[in-house]
Amino acid sequence: MLATLHLLWMYVSEQHLRQVLKSYALYYNEARTQLRLSKDTPLPRTIQCSGIISATPVLSGLHHRYARI
Repeated sequence: MLATLHLLWMYVSEQHLRQVLKSYALYYNEARTQLRLSKDTPLPRTIQCSGIISATPVLSGLHHRYARI
């Protein structure tokens, strides 16, 4: 029984780790600006010139994605 619980814990942890890494990779490529790219993201995005700025938490609030709405 203990071995089964240990394997279940490892599976849940690996699944969670994969989810966190996927979420961070999306944030890094789509929302995080980089100085070497003249403050743009690796995946180009459209410039939003007007509107109210909204912050969306990413990775449980560790980072935020900002966009105009």
